[in-house]
Amino acid sequence: DSPMISPRVASADTWIPQILHDHRRIAAQDPARARDLGPVVDLLATWDRHAALDSVATTLFFLWFERYLPASMGGAGSPPTILALEAVLDDLLRRRGTWQIPWGEINRIRRPGSRQDPADGYPVVGGHGGAGIQATFLSLFFLCALAAAWLVWHWSRPTPKPR
Repeated sequence: DSPMISPRVASADTWIPQILHDHRRIAAQDPARARDLGPVVDLLATWDRHAALDSVATTLFFLWFERYLPASMGGAGSPPTILALEAVLDDLLRRRGTWQIPWGEINRIRRPGSRQDPADGYPVVGGHGGAGIQATFLSLFFLCALAAAWLVWHWSRPTPKPR
């Protein structure tokens, strides 16, 4: 690790034990469902919590994290941690044919406005800042939303009267 920017994903120390707990809970209710998730949960349990381009666990955690917050608003039923993990697996299987995708194949950056295929972009280790990683970056979507919010604020202010 660089002393300046660490690839450590701090929130994984909180969330992975919760995923493991909820997986054990599901195993008591639905053993077949838990068995299907077993290899994924085992991989997350043994992950060193460092984002890496060749890490499948990094892919699973960051994609899970992006799905978890909306799923956590659902209420009763299956634990939202497990629902979000199942949604990530379903999506990866549908799009890529496997859930075993290294982070560097998914998290790629390219120049704004480029017509380049995203798969040809440059792989980057960083991720969602809310997940507790120092190496973060802003997506073009976020920057556009920020600019739009500033314009709304700017044009909605009262116009100063000339003196």
